[in-house]
Amino acid sequence: MFKIVLIGDGAVGKTSLRRRWMGEAFEVNYIFTIGCDFAIKEFQFDKDIKVKLQIWDLGGQPHFKEVRKAFYVGASGGIVLYDVTNRESFKNVKMWVAELIKHTKKKVPVVIVGNKIDLRINEGDYISTLEGLKLKRQIVKEFGVKALFSETSAKTGENVDKVFRGITALLLQELGVIKPVTTESVIDERYANLLTEICKLLGLNGETWKDAPEYVLDVLRRVLKGKTGTENSYSEAVGFTE
Repeated sequence: MFKIVLIGDGAVGKTSLRRRWMGEAFEVNYIFTIGCDFAIKEFQFDKDIKVKLQIWDLGGQPHFKEVRKAFYVGASGGIVLYDVTNRESFKNVKMWVAELIKHTKKKVPVVIVGNKIDLRINEGDYISTLEGLKLKRQIVKEFGVKALFSETSAKTGENVDKVFRGITALLLQELGVIKPVTTESVIDERYANLLTEICKLLGLNGETWKDAPEYVLDVLRRVLKGKTGTENSYSEAVGFTE
C-alpha cells in the first residue's frame, strides 16, 4: 500500500484525473476540492504484484495551504499536475514539488503531468511537450528526486492509467521489488551523432532523441508529410529517464 498525494494549482484537473482512473464519469462543470478528497484503488501491477494506492487529492487554492500540511504526512510519492493551457499553473510546478518535499520531509518520487491535452488545438500559448520534458529534467536536477513526465487528458482518458502505474513503478523500484527502467539509449556513437543532427534539423534540442524518441519520430513523420508545426497532442509514454 502506498499513500500518494495529487497536487497542483486549482482547476488543473486533479480530481478529474483521479475520477477517470477510478472509473468514474468525467464532470464537465468544475467543482473545486475543499481541502482534501480521498480515494483508494487496488489493482494488479503485474501478474505477481498487487498494489493498493491511497490517493489524497489536495485542494490547490492558496487559502488551503495551511490545511494541506497535515495531509502530506506519510506520503510515499506525488503526482503534480499543470494545465497545458494555463502557463501560470506550469510555472507553479516547482513550488508544488518544494511543498511536497518540505512536508513529507524526504525526497519522494514524483510524476509531472501536463493535463488537458484535448484542449491543445489550433493556435494558442500552450505548454509544449518539450517544455514539459525540460521542466522534468530541471526538477530532477534541482530537487534530487526521481521523476517521470507524461501528458494526459482526464476527459478522454489518454495516458491516465500510465500516470498511476508510473508512480507505482517508481515506488516499487525504491523498495527493490522491480528493477529501475531507463530510456537511456545504448547506441553506436556514429548513430548517436546522426540522431542529434536530425533533431537539430527538425528544430529540436539535439538530445531530444534520448528523452523522447517517439516524439522525434512523430515530428519527422509530420515534416515528411508537409505539415507545419512541431507541437501537437503527442504524449510521451511514461518511462523513467536518468
